[in-house]
Amino acid sequence: MSSKDPAWVTTIVPVQRTLGDIRQLFIKHGCDNISFPENLKTGEIIIYFVYHGQPVSLNLNPKRMENRIRATQKFKSKLPDYIREQAARVTARQAFYYLKVTFECIETKLFSTAEALLAHFTTQSGERFIDLVGTLDPKIHQLLIEERKTL
Repeated sequence: MSSKDPAWVTTIVPVQRTLGDIRQLFIKHGCDNISFPENLKTGEIIIYFVYHGQPVSLNLNPKRMENRIRATQKFKSKLPDYIREQAARVTARQAFYYLKVTFECIETKLFSTAEALLAHFTTQSGERFIDLVGTLDPKIHQLLIEERKTL
């Protein structure tokens, strides 16, 4: 990284405030059954909501962000707990901006709901479409495996 770190890495917005911002965004766009369960063992945060009757979930794993943050100039000398907290802040904030843009694209009809959120649609058994699609096509399955290795 350069001596000037990217803005996304320096957010100071607490995770709980960002989750509140996401909740308000969902309410504005007519979502219901909103929840943010956490897996305390893995540190994963799941953003769950129902949009026009369709369950949707995004699985956020702040650990994916830790090495990127550790490599930036500002955080090179920080303690692991601080890096972990910053990774959670950055991950939540990026999810907020992703969702904000996604809903704007749906609202302006740039993309349909299915085009914008299909990967995150959730079945009645709780499986996400993106995880099921790999079983349909071996190439996609291999791509998903390879991508997850690099995260």
